Amino acid sequence: MKRRRLWAGLIGSAAMAAGVTVWATQSHSTTTPESKPASTVSKVRQADALLQQAQRIQNPKEAAGAFRRVLDLDPDNKLAWYSLGIIALRDRKATEARADFDKSLKIDPKFAPALFSEAVLLRASEPERAIDLLKRTAAANPRMAPIADLQLGALLAEKGRDDEATAAFRQAVAAEPSLASRVPERFRKSVSPSPTSSHAGSAR
Repeated sequence: MKRRRLWAGLIGSAAMAAGVTVWATQSHSTTTPESKPASTVSKVRQADALLQQAQRIQNPKEAAGAFRRVLDLDPDNKLAWYSLGIIALRDRKATEARADFDKSLKIDPKFAPALFSEAVLLRASEPERAIDLLKRTAAANPRMAPIADLQLGALLAEKGRDDEATAAFRQAVAAEPSLASRVPERFRKSVSPSPTSSHAGSAR
């Protein structure tokens, strides 16, 4: 139960780092091409407005209904799919959550909150897949990179891949020195914040 609460908190933290809360606080930002029919443009705009309303709903069941209505209007709304995945994850509906995250990622393969959340979901059952997703999260969104690298390091350490774990922890702390206290003690001596470190130049 403690691990579930920890990871639920990490999902929220990562989403906030990306500028998106678990209830999808930002509107759907995809610009509809002018070549699209006027009716399609209108539906996307309606979906954006409904998404803003859905984000304020506190009851998960009601929120899920609102996000589904968004998708009725705009099936390619990655934030609505992502939000449904978060709700399913909170309800311990793992299969449904993964399907929703996958739909979000089909629309935008670099959508970092969905990449991170699916990594959380698959951490125990498919660790290699989770490792790949965490790497993709860090590459896709610099603001989420530190927390993704921190969790990547933890997962690699669990797999006995200490050299890779050390590298991931270093990248996390270089980008966000405050994370040093969250690095496992046995790795801390190998991790030193460096003001000149750059995440962009690291190999993945």
